Amino acid sequence: MSRNNSKVWIISEGRFSDIVLDRIVEGNASGPCKEYEISDIGRYLLNPNSIEIKKKLIGGEIHYKQGPLKRIRKAFHKILPGSSKLLKKNPALSPEVIVSRYKLQIPPLKDSHLESHLNKIVEQLRPYDSVAKKLVQLDPRKIVQIVGICEDVGGNYSYLKLQGSIEEKIKYLGNFISKDVGVILNRAYIGDGLFELRATVWTSFLFARRSKQPAK
Repeated sequence: MSRNNSKVWIISEGRFSDIVLDRIVEGNASGPCKEYEISDIGRYLLNPNSIEIKKKLIGGEIHYKQGPLKRIRKAFHKILPGSSKLLKKNPALSPEVIVSRYKLQIPPLKDSHLESHLNKIVEQLRPYDSVAKKLVQLDPRKIVQIVGICEDVGGNYSYLKLQGSIEEKIKYLGNFISKDVGVILNRAYIGDGLFELRATVWTSFLFARRSKQPAK
């Protein structure tokens, strides 16, 4: 995308340069060459490193330990036609999913004192959340795994791998339920022509700044 034709640009139009290529690449690289300039967004899209985005932790998937009888029943269900549907319908063979119904969010306010006061009220209401009540009742000795469930700004759900012991995972859910948590993605590229642009604060700021400037 040329910056001459758009307010937001990724790569500039090429221009002939007299740079000496032999100093940059190996072998015989003599002759004219074109030089391109990429924007900050372009560098971000080409970044091969992992990135961190924010998602809202809304619950968890509780995997309980299974006795010999349950393991036999689960193996038996797997060999039957439509076994996946049977597993989902049978609570004894499926993990328990707990999801917060707590949807209150405090938007950024100009008055910092008011924002702080409202956040304190939110924290006082947190123990009454259904997830918080359920976490207190969990017996770590009966649990083999806990996986977090997150929601992004588009309302899409995804899993969050939790670290530590079962007790630490329960505590983590209790401390961060209905809060934004950091989720690590292997790279910014997420699909054909699709990139994750929520990883950095400056990304949205740069888009806004570029849109206010006249095209060059």
